[in-house]
Amino acid sequence: MSFPFFQRIITLPLILLWTSIQYVTAGTRFQKHEAFQRSLLLNLVCMTILHMSSGTTLRDIKLCGIDHLFDILGRNENELNPLGSIPNYGKVFTRKNTEKNIPDSAWLAKHPQMGKEDFIIIHLHGGMMSYPYTKYNIFAFSSLYSLFLKNGLKPPSILLVDYSLMPEGRTYPTQILECVSVYEKLVSLGYRKIILIGDSAGGNLALSMLYHLNEKSKSENIVWPSGVALISPWLDLTNAKKAKSYVSNAYTDFMSFEVLQKFGREYFGQNEHLYSLPSTNINLNFCNDFWSEIPTFKLGNFLLLVGENEVLRDEILEWSFEKSSFGKKYPERILIEKNGIHNGIFVTETPFLYLNRITLEEWSQKFGVNALYKFLKEIYEKG
Repeated sequence: MSFPFFQRIITLPLILLWTSIQYVTAGTRFQKHEAFQRSLLLNLVCMTILHMSSGTTLRDIKLCGIDHLFDILGRNENELNPLGSIPNYGKVFTRKNTEKNIPDSAWLAKHPQMGKEDFIIIHLHGGMMSYPYTKYNIFAFSSLYSLFLKNGLKPPSILLVDYSLMPEGRTYPTQILECVSVYEKLVSLGYRKIILIGDSAGGNLALSMLYHLNEKSKSENIVWPSGVALISPWLDLTNAKKAKSYVSNAYTDFMSFEVLQKFGREYFGQNEHLYSLPSTNINLNFCNDFWSEIPTFKLGNFLLLVGENEVLRDEILEWSFEKSSFGKKYPERILIEKNGIHNGIFVTETPFLYLNRITLEEWSQKFGVNALYKFLKEIYEKG
């Protein structure tokens, strides 16, 4: 255990006490968002993440233990599949093979009669390439599946990718290659209607996959995703400057510039000559309007969600509107949540459903969930 991590453990009770006092008096740093006004627990969780992450090393994460996808699905099946109605819940798609850059991946849902023309969602989770899936991420997608059923629509099959993490000694480009291998296996099996959904670091991986596919398209025919949804994507892993929303929103989000830069450098193994790679520092890759020529963006088959109060806001909007023209062509695809923070679907929306504080119908009207559901439905209708 590192000394900074130990320091934060012993000071955490004071942070939580002060947060509790603020909650019942003047309000916490997150108080502008309605979800934080309703839940002391949510405030405490986000303050814990903010406080602990600044002193956490990859070794600390490894010592605390890493939950793997199959274990999470098995241990939490009663919560994630309460009625036992999700077909092929937890079924293996790929098993980890580090030599071949193949990760563990599992079906959260797979229709027994899934045809080649049926839609498949691939989800790439966040966590700065260092933290694993949580049951809350997965619960959001099992709830999305239920929402489709409730509305009388055929739900998509949902594939979860448990890519390797940095505390396991796996850094760039392992995560990209593993995600690509899952995508290419689906394509090799004849599936053509694939939707990528990536949040935070998963958003970076989704875009890195598109970069990879574009390079591959120069020498062979490839299958492009039918749609891409990016939720608070982490774009500038090492190239960001401490300015704009990194400063103005430093007191309204649970992420920080320093933590993101620290883990971004770790992703490249502290090799400075890799810091300017445009395949992963997405804001560096805009020559000749690169992203606007990617078919998924060119056709408007994308969704981009960002929180007004998150530290990543300005780098995301700069990439979308200033460095690429797809934002100007499809401004309705880029949605900013008022007072929203990082990764709102999973942080400020889904926990209330998980704790039975709101109904599925109420959850479906939340900003991020509603936008994602409508986007998926539209992609289906386009065929």
